[in-house]
Amino acid sequence: MDFDFFKKETYIRKRIPMPASYLKYIAIIIMLIDHIGAALLEREVWFFYQKFDSYEMVLEIDEVLRSIGRIAFPLFAFMIAEGAIHTRNIKKYAVRLFIFGVISEIPFDLAFFDKPFYFDSNNVFFTLAIAVAVIMLQSELEKIQYEKMLSYQEVMIGKMLILGAGVLAAYFLNTDYSACGVLVIYVMYSAILLGQKEIGYIVGVVLLILMCGEIEKWSIFGIIFIYLYNGERGKQNKYLFYIFYPGHLILLTLIRFFLFK
Repeated sequence: MDFDFFKKETYIRKRIPMPASYLKYIAIIIMLIDHIGAALLEREVWFFYQKFDSYEMVLEIDEVLRSIGRIAFPLFAFMIAEGAIHTRNIKKYAVRLFIFGVISEIPFDLAFFDKPFYFDSNNVFFTLAIAVAVIMLQSELEKIQYEKMLSYQEVMIGKMLILGAGVLAAYFLNTDYSACGVLVIYVMYSAILLGQKEIGYIVGVVLLILMCGEIEKWSIFGIIFIYLYNGERGKQNKYLFYIFYPGHLILLTLIRFFLFK
């Protein structure tokens, strides 16, 4: 593969600049499409069967929505990796993600499990927070490398232990995308630092396919948006995703409750 191809300023990239704000809006819309399938169609198959007298049509529509939705997480993972690099205070960044994970948990449980408290699964904010915490702790280890006279081997072992702890934390907490999600964000973060954001995205998609199932293959189409990304922030609302995530889950739950019950 010609890695230099992604670095070339093509006509398309010049004509369609993609700041981070556009990536965020696109990812939010795709996430909503995905959750319409997961929280409405899949939860209310019987209702739609009564209306249309066909399970097959409902399931086919759901498959289309969920396939499109596979693009959302890797886009968010990419933006989290970018955020971890450019944030002024990575500790506050991780804490903010964790706080909104707590805020979003009841809406998440209601939307996907019809229960206010479902402890066998936790929302994606916790996955994002763990990944940022891993990056933060590894950065702290690098800072004390010379103060503590640590060797390169010791630092690398320490980094692997930190990453392993993060992966295990996501796995045992059963967060959305779990250990795979943490690894995908970490891979993208490392690739961005090396100036290979597109390659990082592709490797992340491969991890998703291997660890989360074949349906994740559809997330490869997100490379189009990553390729067009110009590295600029653009005009955006800092808390849009934080608010939209629990907000749209509450809305989908209310729609299901009032229209389908």
